[in-house]
Order: sequence, then structure tokens, then C-alpha cells
Amino acid sequence: GGKIVKVAMQNETFAAEYRVTMLESDEVIIDLGYRLLRDVPAEIEYCVGYIPASLIVGLPYEADTVEGRKSGVTPYFAKSADHFEAMLVPPFKRLSFKSRLADIEMTVSGDQPNLIIFDARRDPQAWAREAPVFWCGMGVPPEQVKFGKEYHVVTTIKFTDRAGIPAKPEIAPETVNIKMVRDAKLPTEHLPNIIPEPKSVQFDEQDFVIKGNAAIVLPDGPTADDWLNADILNEELRDIYGIEIPVTTASKMKPGTKVIAIGEAGRNSVLDYLCSKVGIEAPPHDEGYALKACPEFVAILGKDTRGTFYGVQTLLQLLKPTVDGASVRGALVNDWPTMRIRGAHVFIGNEAKPFLEKMIRRIFARHKMNYLIIEADYTKWETHPEIWLPWSTSKQDLKEIIDYARLHHMEVVPLVQSLGHSEWMFANGSNLDIAEDPEHPYGYCPSKPESYKFIFEIYSEALELFRPKVFHIGHDEVTMRGRFPHDEVCSKHTVSELFLKDVKTLYDWFKARGVRTMMWGDMMLYKTETPDAGWAESLEAAQERRRELPSDIIIADWHYCAAPDFPSVRLFKEKGHEVLACTWYNPKNIADFARSAKKDGADGLIQTLWSGYNISEKCLKDQFQQYHAYIVAAEYAWNDSRLAVEELPYTPADEFTALWKRERAEHSSRNGFVVDLSPFANVAMSAEDTNAWVGYGPEHDLRSFKTGTVRLRGVEFEVPVNKALMLWGAMNPDGNWPSGIRIPLDRTAEGLAFLMATGWSTEKGENVGRIEIRWSDTESMVLDLVYGENVAAWNDPIPTPSAPTAWVGKTQAGERVTLRMINWQNPYPERPIRSVEITSSGTEACPVVFGITGFVQ
Repeated sequence: GGKIVKVAMQNETFAAEYRVTMLESDEVIIDLGYRLLRDVPAEIEYCVGYIPASLIVGLPYEADTVEGRKSGVTPYFAKSADHFEAMLVPPFKRLSFKSRLADIEMTVSGDQPNLIIFDARRDPQAWAREAPVFWCGMGVPPEQVKFGKEYHVVTTIKFTDRAGIPAKPEIAPETVNIKMVRDAKLPTEHLPNIIPEPKSVQFDEQDFVIKGNAAIVLPDGPTADDWLNADILNEELRDIYGIEIPVTTASKMKPGTKVIAIGEAGRNSVLDYLCSKVGIEAPPHDEGYALKACPEFVAILGKDTRGTFYGVQTLLQLLKPTVDGASVRGALVNDWPTMRIRGAHVFIGNEAKPFLEKMIRRIFARHKMNYLIIEADYTKWETHPEIWLPWSTSKQDLKEIIDYARLHHMEVVPLVQSLGHSEWMFANGSNLDIAEDPEHPYGYCPSKPESYKFIFEIYSEALELFRPKVFHIGHDEVTMRGRFPHDEVCSKHTVSELFLKDVKTLYDWFKARGVRTMMWGDMMLYKTETPDAGWAESLEAAQERRRELPSDIIIADWHYCAAPDFPSVRLFKEKGHEVLACTWYNPKNIADFARSAKKDGADGLIQTLWSGYNISEKCLKDQFQQYHAYIVAAEYAWNDSRLAVEELPYTPADEFTALWKRERAEHSSRNGFVVDLSPFANVAMSAEDTNAWVGYGPEHDLRSFKTGTVRLRGVEFEVPVNKALMLWGAMNPDGNWPSGIRIPLDRTAEGLAFLMATGWSTEKGENVGRIEIRWSDTESMVLDLVYGENVAAWNDPIPTPSAPTAWVGKTQAGERVTLRMINWQNPYPERPIRSVEITSSGTEACPVVFGITGFVQ
């Protein structure tokens, strides 16, 4: 007996049936049948499934491969992002694992005699970033499919259960040792780094203390830009440090004022005097600035208005709390950008306005971005209300977003897709008469005049709204969906002929209106010319399109993989184009492409966003990795950094979260208490054999973490010497693992800090446990431990927006390891907390507790 699931799929070219049989004998049979319906060139890639890395790393495997019998131990961490270099074994017909949950055996038969398996933990693609996995299937490289033949690939997976480790009862001591400590939490830590890293910075210990006689001094006759600089500085002082200082002008400054002088040379007499006194000059580079902070004054001298604005953004990062206010860290900064254009690509939506305004002020401007591409397809265009959707953006909201971005010194470029990726035109089933393939409405028909009547009506509205210097027409992945060409007239032409004619039609229309054209570059690249994003059908087609394209079109050259070289920038520069390197959320992609693009003379970098057409603050929950990547992009676009992302002196996810939440700084230390977990600690962090930590051996443990009394992010913890408390989980090694621990506190606290990790990784969003804070038998608060939100494995770099990084180190093998801190603020600080209970959900990601600290008033 068993169960059968069958899925059939078919289009005009290809038919497939996917049949999964689940037997009571713990076997799964996966049968994929497929065939071509037309005689066309075709390849197939087929993923049988993903194997969670945590199931098999460090454990033995055996395989019958095309090179004979192979056996070994699954590596602890991935050695390469390249699929071929990351192959676990050569193509196999049988593969077995001794996994942490069961013995697994896979066999393959049918028309494809072998499968492949590779380690995807370093793969930059979105599917591989969701969870650390091994990819198993066929099609690396893609398999050829012949017309007239029916194929079957049958994969059988057999599971042999092994007895798991049962959970032990919860630890529930009547008392625990709690030690009162002074300065359990120090004032808000000041990060000793400026983001992006300046060209030159010298710190000293002589700070500028902001006292009652301090004032912001602007040039006489201040402009809107001058007032913005003062407003931004006072907003930071007011919201974060609880103070505000007056704003005056050079001629009205009172004697004895402690000066924060801001402006450009020749506009602010006070600033000019201070700079000449100490020999400060603005760098001779556009958007550059010099900043001097000393006990007597702060001076920000911009090469131009943008430079001054960026100097103010640096000043915000030099602020730190004092007992009753704030001070500016003593520093001398000379700084300017490496790349001329440093931008962000965003979408809109009916809830996007407040979200994007926060993003512009707190993230883009803060990190010196000067360019904003707004993909505005789903706007309520008045000429075509038939395509409005419930979440379409109003033109008024969009105008306010545009104005707000320009206020913050960002050039705004509209992006309205055409030819390809044009589903927006056909919303609500509209305009199918101009679709190239009405059965798959994806792009308009370039042979119909009605197509251009439609698109130029939209573009005219967009020009009136944006009044841009540059307009982005899209044109990426034109042939990805539907049939192109398909229309009777279009079918008489090649893709290149249709593509080039369309581009030139739009280009001429914009040029006649004094607007430059920007477009994506992938349709002008062939797959052998680029590590990814080569959508031309042939090398000849790619070369023809580059040859025929007007050279003053700006190319947005997108590539989302990690690679040492991106030749496409050179290919487009050789044809006279301005080129913008366009990256996505993989930090290594950003760093690699930025370095390569700068080397080859790219004009800028754009960080793209693909979190949906309708964006709002809700996107931060599921797509957080895409948003904190803006900070990584700003870093590598501004400076000449050759640091790897993991070597940056900060965690971009933590930086984003802190700026987004904008919590009030703590001006003084708080006393508190630490909980002694030593009697309950049950796992060694290091040993010279495989019995410590998670059983990976001495090269893969936590010996680099110093235990005992430690201070992390300003919080003192008492960590058991070389030990931690590991709770029960599905993949724990042999041992006594409690399901949880109940810690009696019987005292008040303003808040608690938990130093935690998990033993193994799991899927993002998985609930792996909970912390329950109890005031009485009937009153408690539960904090769920959610993987990738407030907890993660010790060796998983996934960002945790609700638990900042507390400590980062490396194993002896060089693997990055991380502990996170959960901070809980007590809504009832006057009421004694009876107990804290930490429990495991029993998933593979068992919670591990290293320390607990409480804070009192």
C-alpha cells in the first residue's frame, strides 16, 4: 500500500508527467516522464530534490559512480560556488548516506542512468539561500532532449530509520545561583567605523561635547539644502540622544558658541575661518568633503552641496551618548566617492510611500547613495485605468516619493518595462490585442502601431510626472516567456531585427524630448561571454545587437552571481556606452562585481530589488536579505575596499536593523545580574576528539570563543567555562538532552539578554523553540525562537534581524561562526519575574544557551 501523487504539465512544445509513489516500506519512487511535442532544440534540467546539509555533513557516504565505487565523509563546509567543483561525487547510479535521522539510499534508472549531486551552500541563487542544502538531479550541464523519444527517469529513495535520541525531562531546579553585577550593560556602544569606509580617517580621543552653548552654524542666506543638513542633524540628536541644539547663521552667531559649522568654501565665513585656522581643504573631487571634530568645534566642508550633505551623514555616525546628551568623536576625515553613480532600484505600491521615505532617509542617504531607479509599471496611469490594480500606486504618492528622493540628493530615473516583462500592460485581461502572444501575455507586439500608441501614452505621463534626465525602458529577458516572435508579421523577422527596431523606436522618441535612454544589457550578451545573464540566442546575435545599438544608451548590466570577472562591462564600454553594474542581494556578488566593474571603468553601481511589485514594510520580514544588501552595495560603490564581505568591521544586517528601529541611546550603565548556567551546561565547546560540541571534531568547534566572564555588545555574560546548555533536537548526537529548562528568578528586571545559537540549521521561519517569561501562574509572555529571525546556527551566516550579532569568530578550519543576542524589554519592570523557561520544539535546530543576563533600574 501507499500513496501516489501525479502532476501533468504540457505546453505547445513540451509535455511531462511527474509521479511520486510513497510506499509504506519507507520508500519513495519518483518517476519523471517527458517528451518534446515539436522538433526544436531543447535541454532539460531536473532537480530530484534538496538534501539538508545538516543531515549529512561530517557523516559517511558511499556511491556507485561513472568512475567506480566512491566513499568518503560529507565535507563540513562548501569549498566552491561552482557546481562542478562542488560535486560531492561523480555522476552516480546509487548513493547512500548515514544521515543524522536515517540511513538514506538513492538509486536511479531509466533513460538517464546517472544523477549528480553538488554542495549548494555557497551557490548565490535565491533557492540556495533559503537553507543550506545539497542539490540532487540531472542537467549540470543540461541534458539534450530529442524529438520523437519519450523519456523516463526513475529515482528511488529508501529510508531506514535509526533510533533517535529521546528528550530528557525539562530541567527545573528550585534555585539557581544568580550573581548581582555592576555595569551589567554599558551605555550604547559607539561603533568605531564609518559606513561606507572613508578614503582617509584619523580618530583621536578629544571629543566635541555638545553642551548648552552648542549651535549649528549655516551660511548666511541658507538654502533648502542647508536647512536639510541642520534638520537631519537635529533629528538624530532629538530622536536618539534626547537633545536638540539651536540653528543660526554665520553673521548671527553669538560669541562663545560651540560651533558645528556646515557648508561649502566661500559661503560660510565661520566655516572658512575654522578651516583656514587648522588647514582643512575640501578634496578636489565631486561629492567630496572634509570633516574635523575636536573639542573646540566641528567643521564640515563640502566640495559641493552633495559633498556637504555626505559630510553630515558621516557626522551622524560619529555621535555617541554622554551622561546627559551626546558628543562627537574626535576625527579628521577626508572623503570622496570612487564610483560616480551609487544607486538603488526599488518598486512601489499603495503602501510604499512611508516605507520608501524611511528607506531614503535612513538607508540610502545615510550611506551616500545618489541615484534611485523607481520601477513604476503599476502606477495609476490616467490614460489607461483599465490596468489599475487594487494596490497600484497613485500618481500623487509617486510624486511625493520622487520629490523626497531629490530632496536627499538622489537623481531619480523612472523604469517602465516594455517589450519584455510587460505583464503590467495586460492586467485585468486588458490590451490582449497588442500582446505578441495573447495566450501568454508577456510583451507587446512590435509590429503593431497600437503597441506604440499605448506605450507612448504611458511614457508621456511618466515624463510629465518624473521630469527625468534618463528613462529606463527595461527590455530584459524578452524571450523568457511566451512565444517571441509569434505574431504573423513578427514571425517573418529575427529576434534581433524586432529587438533593435523596437529599441531604436523608443530611443528616437526619448531623444526628441531631450531624455536619455537606459536599458538592461542581458539581451545583448551570449552565455559564453558572461558568467550569467546572457539572454541572446547566439554569439552572433549578441554581437549584432551591440554593434547596432546607439552608443549613448546607458546599459544597466545586471549579473547576480559571484565571479572574479565580469567581461560584459568591457564589451559595452568598448562600444562607447555608459555602464552601470547592477547587483542583487548576495554579498559576494556585490563585492566581486563592484571590484571588476571599477577595474573596467564602469560608471556606477545599482543595487537591484526583486521583492515583489507591491512593496511595503511587510517585505522586511520575508525579504530582509534583499534590503540590508543596500548597505553592502553602498560600501563597495563608495570606496576602493578590497576587504571580503566577511572581513567588514560590521554586520550589514545589524546596521540596517539599528537604523530602521532608531532606538533611543542609553546614556548610562545599568546594573543587573547574571545567571550561573554551569550546573546545567551539558556540552563542551571544544575537545581534541569528536565528542565535543556537535561532533564535528576539533577543527569545527567553538574553541575560539573565550568563556567565563565576557562582555559582548556592552552586556556582561557569565558563560560556563568551555561549556553551554544544549537542548534536545532531532539531530543531537548521543547524550542527555533536556527538552527545556525553567530558571527561577523571583526578582524584577527591566530586561533580559540571552546569548544563544542553535546546533544545526533549518529552514528560515521554522519555530525551533520558545522563551516564556512568567510573572505568575496566569500571566506570562512567550517569545518564539524563529530560525532566521532571532536565532540561527552557530555556523550559519544568515541574518537575524531581531537578534544582533554578539560575537564572530572562526573555527580552526577557517569557517565563520556567530553567536547572537536576544534582547527582551520587560513591559512590566516593576513586577517580579517568577521564572524564565526556555524549551525546544524538537526540530533539527536545537537551541543552545550560553548565557543569561538581566538589567535592573
